[in-house]
Amino acid sequence: MKLEEIGKFEVPSAEEIKQKDVKVTDLFEKVMGSINPFSQYIIREMGDPVGKSDVKLWELEESIFNKPLGEVKRESLFRSSSEMFVIYKYTNDPLMQVKSDRYTEGKFVPVRDIFPKEESLIFETSILQQMKLKEMQLQQQKNMLNALN
Repeated sequence: MKLEEIGKFEVPSAEEIKQKDVKVTDLFEKVMGSINPFSQYIIREMGDPVGKSDVKLWELEESIFNKPLGEVKRESLFRSSSEMFVIYKYTNDPLMQVKSDRYTEGKFVPVRDIFPKEESLIFETSILQQMKLKEMQLQQQKNMLNALN
């Protein structure tokens, strides 16, 4: 390389910078989402207008409270993404059922289904191990109940 070429470089256009920022943001969302799936939604919602990030977009399945059906107040089931982040961190249950009109098309899905698919491979082994262990425990409980009956 010649000395006069060292200082020369092309300045990227605003559109190129924006596209690279979007890719970095998407990757950041996916990586954070692979640690805790609700962090990706918190990041997305940070771009919402002020005061919108605490909107209760999620509904928990009533069984998480370990109370008979109907005993939990309906308003206790609705949570913001930030609250869901904490609840998932506490329960650490990839089989916990959640619903969101915005993110799950209004259907209850297990939390494991909302993990980002592509870049989550970095963390996938530990998460999959947790899910398999939980599924095995549930299957063992079912087998024991069936054996008792």
